[in-house]
Amino acid sequence: MKHRLLAAIAIAVTAALPLTPVAAPSAAQAVSCDLFGVPVLFPPLPGGVTKVAPWTTYTNPTAAVLCLEQRLVEMGYSINTPDTVYDSTSAAAVKSYQLDRGYHADGVVSPPLMRQMGLRGPIPSGPSVVKYTHMGDSVSAAMRWTDEINSSGASATTRFDIMGTTYDQVWSLESCRRLVATSCSSRTGRYTSERPVPVSVLPLMRTTMAGKMGNALVISAGYDDTSITNAITDIMTEARNQGITRVYWLTYRYDPARSYPYKQYYIKHNQDLQAAKAQWPNLVVLDWNTYSAGQTSWITSDGIHLTATGASAMANFIKTALDGSELESCTEGDAQAGEFDAATGDPAPPLAIDTGFEGVDPVRMFDSRFAEYGGGDGKLGQGHTVEIDLSAELPPGAESAVVNVTAVKPCARGFLTVFACGERPNTSNVNYVADRTTAGVAISLLTDGTLCVYSSQRTDLIVDLVGAFTDEGDLFHPVQPTRWVDTRGNPAVLSISGQLGTGSQIDIEIGRGACRGRGEISGGAGSFKKKKKQKKKKRRK
Repeated sequence: MKHRLLAAIAIAVTAALPLTPVAAPSAAQAVSCDLFGVPVLFPPLPGGVTKVAPWTTYTNPTAAVLCLEQRLVEMGYSINTPDTVYDSTSAAAVKSYQLDRGYHADGVVSPPLMRQMGLRGPIPSGPSVVKYTHMGDSVSAAMRWTDEINSSGASATTRFDIMGTTYDQVWSLESCRRLVATSCSSRTGRYTSERPVPVSVLPLMRTTMAGKMGNALVISAGYDDTSITNAITDIMTEARNQGITRVYWLTYRYDPARSYPYKQYYIKHNQDLQAAKAQWPNLVVLDWNTYSAGQTSWITSDGIHLTATGASAMANFIKTALDGSELESCTEGDAQAGEFDAATGDPAPPLAIDTGFEGVDPVRMFDSRFAEYGGGDGKLGQGHTVEIDLSAELPPGAESAVVNVTAVKPCARGFLTVFACGERPNTSNVNYVADRTTAGVAISLLTDGTLCVYSSQRTDLIVDLVGAFTDEGDLFHPVQPTRWVDTRGNPAVLSISGQLGTGSQIDIEIGRGACRGRGEISGGAGSFKKKKKQKKKKRRK
């Protein structure tokens, strides 16, 4: 009977289905040739689109075209044999690359795009480099535009390089971009007369940028939206589904003295962002509105758009936030704990053993953050399993263990599976979301005093031993559930209201005296009761 009860508890704890991880592509490498000093490269332009001043008579440098085409080949794009002509085949390859980076696909190769291709300096690369994507509208697009204004000089990637020297940075910054609704027609660009309608943030995430955004997403679009309430939910849900660790969302600059037509909506936009943090633990609201207040040299006359100084200030503002976020701990290079464990199977059925619960003083058996508890290799890797030896703290004859398992600051939505080392079952014990520390109790059979924990995504892991099932253990007796404490002020046995302060505790007596007369626990001091004196049963084989 006790074995059947144990099995029922184990099923209840592990019944949730696993969640599917999403992988991100690696960064491309830089090449031997470069395009320093090259202001722009033009593809064959479609009918009705012309070059704008000062580029009306500009021609592509032949050596620069050859370098571009060599780079396209190295990145795996199909073109004609590299030569000195930027033809339609090469333009198609560039447009494909632009779509992969969230650009408007016009084939125009400006210095910021050259930089992302590794043609104006190396791209940070390696398993510990953080990749992030910035999706913005005309406010943040000033970072790209001010670089493009200086496209003939050394400062042609100044704003890009604020983060582009340490991060694998994707700039998807387009004028008039909205969040979900169809965007409006953008301004004329720096190079051609075309006024495209950019792809809005959510459709972009779901199409050409799906699975390519990296560890983090920065949002600074929405200045042309009348409401962002539902858009926040839609975008955060998509980011969660794609395994993005963190979303950084800039607040909207509101200046009542300025005349931008949508400014009446920005106070509500900012309130919606702050409220959304309660639902989305991986949403970081960056208060650009407060940070930029009073900085008149940063802002143009309409109250929201950026000067060259403001463009640099925004880039540094974002960099400070990402630098302090420990995003590198979620990269493949830093999350090395455990061994890769791809396969699941059918574990052997447990033996029918007559055991009962035996509590132990809680003891920490593993903590990936600290070497003294078996850590030191970073977070548990995505799809990795770690084996934990409990034998030193188990009571004699323990057949299974009761542990608290905690996923600390996971990098994406995923799950933990606790199991007897060997064949891993296709079940989960704890389902977690990005950036929210989540704990659960697991009961697991043991393999020679050890158990294993698998994580579908990168996360720090804590395992605490709290009990075991042994021949001498106590029987479990279910009782009517009773709420003893609810600090929110709802009905409970004890009246304790208000949030607990950091480091504080409350003591709850659930002994014989406290329970007498309540009817929930009849005379006992808890849910486990000592066995009656009887002859010890032989183990069933």
